[in-house]
Amino acid sequence: MLPLNYLNIIIDCMTRVNDLKIELIKKISAINDMGALERIYNQLDSVEPDATGLGAKITFTLKDGLVEIQEHKSFQTILEEQGYQSVTFEQFKKQADQIDWQHSIDELLDALD
Repeated sequence: MLPLNYLNIIIDCMTRVNDLKIELIKKISAINDMGALERIYNQLDSVEPDATGLGAKITFTLKDGLVEIQEHKSFQTILEEQGYQSVTFEQFKKQADQIDWQHSIDELLDALD
């Protein structure tokens, strides 16, 4: 499972990518010149689709998950070292309600495939 900050970055990038796609569709739809449309098509046909939709693949290796074993540390100490702050459901809901969701959860999940 990805850390929350990575998920926020992915969602932000997906939103910007989809916004740009919509703008491109609007602009292309307004073009009536066959030659211009063919040039655009040929240009787009040469672009390889990115599997992540983020412009760059995010990869994690086994090393990314490895940490030194620290003996005799309490769970509370580890949480403090990592800067963990608990969030109540009400706090989460308040922030989530402020997000202008432009896409359904199904669209976001499909973009991850």
